[in-house]
Amino acid sequence: PMNNTSYLDLREFIQFALSVMANNIIDKFVNNDTLEEELKRTSYHVSIIFNYFDITEVIIDQHYKINHPDMNDDLILKLVKGLDGLAIMPVKTKGSFNYYVLEPFFLFKKPYRLIILLEENTFYIGVVNAFRIKEK
Repeated sequence: PMNNTSYLDLREFIQFALSVMANNIIDKFVNNDTLEEELKRTSYHVSIIFNYFDITEVIIDQHYKINHPDMNDDLILKLVKGLDGLAIMPVKTKGSFNYYVLEPFFLFKKPYRLIILLEENTFYIGVVNAFRIKEK
């Protein structure tokens, strides 16, 4: 039998996963101009309230296309619009950035993982990643 010390705290695991994901992405694309151009961030106007802030812009990192070709910006925007009126605690704070992981987050009765960030004193949501997950 395993004891409680062999299990990672959920927050520690998510923090670790986010840092590994970011480092892997950076390592993959450091010297690849074609992919670098294709994976530039895109920005869209929205009008939602999230964590009591008026959000007017969504910035989507495009690296989701690498492992999740079934996703697209339109689908991600629909997920983000589903945040309207929600208030949740961040899973991680780093400098002026608060990171949030919503899972399962349902759209059209299908579960997704949505990883976003908010920067202090700004009016945008950054989408770090978004993808379908298996139902539990």
